[in-house]
Amino acid sequence: MSVVVDRLWEIVGGSLEPGLVRAARMLVVIWPDQAPAERVVVLDAGEDRFVEVAGLPPLYQADELVLSDDGTRIVGVDPGLRLFVHTLATGQQQWFDRDDVDGHVVGAFSPDGRWIAAATMVETGIAPGVGEHRIAIEVIDIDTGAVRSVWSAEGYWDECAISWSPDGRLLAATYMSLEEQQYTVVLDTDSFGVIATFEDRLLLTSPHGVWLGNDEFITYSEVDVYLAIIQVDVSTGHCRERLIPDPLTDGYIGGSNGRLVESSEWLRGTDTTQVYTSNLDGSDRQLFITLRLKADVNRVDIPRGRVLGTDSHART
Repeated sequence: MSVVVDRLWEIVGGSLEPGLVRAARMLVVIWPDQAPAERVVVLDAGEDRFVEVAGLPPLYQADELVLSDDGTRIVGVDPGLRLFVHTLATGQQQWFDRDDVDGHVVGAFSPDGRWIAAATMVETGIAPGVGEHRIAIEVIDIDTGAVRSVWSAEGYWDECAISWSPDGRLLAATYMSLEEQQYTVVLDTDSFGVIATFEDRLLLTSPHGVWLGNDEFITYSEVDVYLAIIQVDVSTGHCRERLIPDPLTDGYIGGSNGRLVESSEWLRGTDTTQVYTSNLDGSDRQLFITLRLKADVNRVDIPRGRVLGTDSHART
């Protein structure tokens, strides 16, 4: 399958049909205006057409779905906080039920597709600040279902994200402490020891858009009226901050190869929604997706190695 997304894309809402695909080059989560639920769409790697994913179970949060690096599977969580892997070619799921934890929130595939790192709620308490609130990162062997808890803390998976480095050597996750302070913790996957913790640094929720290299990842923070994009080098601990004054976006819903996918924009008075990409400093905004539907685009996930660009056109 092609490893490059190098086109302007157009999605025609009325032409989308559920279907099975061998692999996907991109996942897009759409919430049409006044619709009761989101629609999950993938770009068929074989035919370069958009297809609505067939056979997905009810979802806890559709905008937390993640593609595997080879584009053949999706990991998600149902409303009962049960983790599952959905195979695009068959429409079938593999479930990872747990009776000894309160549930999973989000998962991410390892680069080789053998493992899932899952943000797990061990104990959720009665209410915020009342009772025990303990969270964990678990690594699940997809073939056997074996589970290993590799990290835990008191806190919440609020605005959480989890992501493997491209070489699988590091695992990063964002969580909130009991004092409601956000942290990103980085683990070495050889020992699963903590090698770095960064305060007030939040990972992008799309795991494939987080990493700039095997040791560098992107976080964000809000500073007064500015949006700060912070490039973190785990090997040195150095953080390079880019302040974007009056950003043209409400946030970021994905990324690839150092470019960020911005929140969608509805063109007032039309049935057209647009999605742009930009550099880390907000410059060089380029149109990426045109959706012929009044909607919010809540997630764009592009498996590692797919490059955003704008040199040709494709249509559903």
